[in-house]
Amino acid sequence: MIFGTMFLGGVKKFKDQKIQTKFLLIGIPIAPIEGDSMLVTKVVPGGRQGIPLKLNTQSVIAGYTRVLTLVGAFMLIMLGLNNHVPVMTALGVLLAGLAVYLYFFFGRSTAQENEMREMVGDLTGFYVMPEWLESAMAYHLFNSLRAAYETGGRLWQDDVRNGVRLDVRCMYVLALLYAVYDPCEGSEQLRAKARELYEGGGKLVAMR
Repeated sequence: MIFGTMFLGGVKKFKDQKIQTKFLLIGIPIAPIEGDSMLVTKVVPGGRQGIPLKLNTQSVIAGYTRVLTLVGAFMLIMLGLNNHVPVMTALGVLLAGLAVYLYFFFGRSTAQENEMREMVGDLTGFYVMPEWLESAMAYHLFNSLRAAYETGGRLWQDDVRNGVRLDVRCMYVLALLYAVYDPCEGSEQLRAKARELYEGGGKLVAMR
């Protein structure tokens, strides 16, 4: 029986990065212990490397149910076979099927998520959906990316408002991160305009 803490509930795997949540274990998962989840970028001896995320519901569900369904299926099948109770064995097999789904199919990253994560990861190194981020981490990534974009003296907000297609991917990610750490009408308008530019709409402004 395991006592202590363990990262469980791996979901949304993409580019060798996935979401996990740290649980308190007393034989079975009892509860998440840190109030957040983590985008795991590397497994190291004694822990994980990555960035904190908002507590991820799918990761928490997976953390609880994967272990419990697997243990429950094993116990039901063994008890059913040993006591010659076919109904119990059948329930165990059904629970084992649910465990297979939870381990191999539940919490997969969708194609739409992967497209966004590819873009964010190419610019920041973290293949994450912006809305998964906590406000402080979104602010940190935003500042790093803004500094890189504005090296030549350009202002990303002005470029978005004026429809300047200098680097629409970077402008769109900046707008998404900005909307996460400072949710307001102004940031939502910038996000919508940046999305329009990214998708090829809006007015094309020539660069001189």
